[in-house]
Amino acid sequence: MGRLLGLMTAWAGAVFWAVGLTRLQSSTEPVGEEMASNNTYWARDLRWMAIVAVAVAFVVAARSSAAGLGRVRSWCLVAGFTVVVAADLVCDRLDVTATIPIAAGAVAVATAGWLALTRSGPVRSARAADPDGARGPAAGPARGLVLAAAVAAATMPLAAAIESPTDTEASLDPAAIGVGALLAAAWLSAMLAAAPSRRRRVLAIALAVTAVAAVVLLRQIAPGARFGAMSVFGAAALTVTTLMDWDWDRREAWWRYPVVLFSALLGYPFAVVLTVLLGTVLPVPAIITGLAGSPPVNGADTDTLFALTGVLTGLAAGWIIRRSGGGRSLDGVAEVRAVELR
Repeated sequence: MGRLLGLMTAWAGAVFWAVGLTRLQSSTEPVGEEMASNNTYWARDLRWMAIVAVAVAFVVAARSSAAGLGRVRSWCLVAGFTVVVAADLVCDRLDVTATIPIAAGAVAVATAGWLALTRSGPVRSARAADPDGARGPAAGPARGLVLAAAVAAATMPLAAAIESPTDTEASLDPAAIGVGALLAAAWLSAMLAAAPSRRRRVLAIALAVTAVAAVVLLRQIAPGARFGAMSVFGAAALTVTTLMDWDWDRREAWWRYPVVLFSALLGYPFAVVLTVLLGTVLPVPAIITGLAGSPPVNGADTDTLFALTGVLTGLAAGWIIRRSGGGRSLDGVAEVRAVELR
């Protein structure tokens, strides 16, 4: 189920990327000599968040093959999505408007990549699934799945809370909700891929449905007042992501959850603010804007790239989750995985 959901997420992400590139981007860019301001490039942010969702789906695909993720495949995924980002910048600079051909091409590329990653068939054991990460029969879920789920969990609230200079665009709310739901689906596919037991699967589905509801509710809060709710949403999503990596059968692990939630409530908003501030010191968003051929943001405002903020925050959170795992996870037991996939 996780693989099928991942493939559907990849297709949906490819279509949204094409629509965002050909329709939303051109309608949000300043005209003439006008300069951009805070959140002018919200369409670019949402488009890149859709790419993040596709990346998470591809990690699930690689993790679900007999070859596992592995270092070679990991670097291939990084290189592939670097090429995708470069292609996005080129198409943005060229102001492409052919929605259907671009969407068809994006879906074809996503399908080809998915087939290339899964051509070896399903995994048969936890060691086969994670050849470079499994050190024994109880190594737990692959690092890639934990990191991918954490990235989706950290990026999802940012998509739901995104704003624009006017907040009156008819496409803003549907696009934000759509990308938030897309990231929730990617998050769910990663958790399902690491959940060998029925109770974890049921809980993962319930959490994903709750996350989509939270995305919709967050859009109902007035612009400018969403940061608190967004922080709680992100902290909760990252906390439940630890369910992937901790053994439910060890009672001593349960006390960690309140500690993790409290830490996430402080750490998530701090990480978001920190990465945004780093963007002013290391002007990566401004460089991206220049490479895309878009008007620069005026000096009184800040050029931001919340998609990058979500990725960096999620990778840091995923690393912490892996380092603080509460013991042996059922996902690392080869016999359980083998029975599940028969």
